[in-house]
Amino acid sequence: MGKDERRYAAVVLDANVVIAALIREQGFNRYIVSLAPSIYPSYYPEALKSEILEHAGEIARRAGRSEYEIRLALQAALERVKSLPDERVARYLSEAQGLVRDSDDTVKVST
Repeated sequence: MGKDERRYAAVVLDANVVIAALIREQGFNRYIVSLAPSIYPSYYPEALKSEILEHAGEIARRAGRSEYEIRLALQAALERVKSLPDERVARYLSEAQGLVRDSDDTVKVST
């Protein structure tokens, strides 16, 4: 790899990973959401936050927590992660669709 050829790693959080981290206090997803932002540049698609808030009641029920606690935990989890505007993500969706088997994963590849 030449001097001008550098590879960078970044983490793009997916709604399923964040939801799992909100529900379970232990586990790999909690580790990713908690520690990845201190190791790698970390991002989340803007739509992720609204998607999770839309399901906050169900997440709270599954976690055995109040909806208020889930909203606070989400805010804390995303405070060190940069949001990617939906328009920026949308530009790469068609290209990303050719790289994944599950179309739900397209947004992760396109960012």
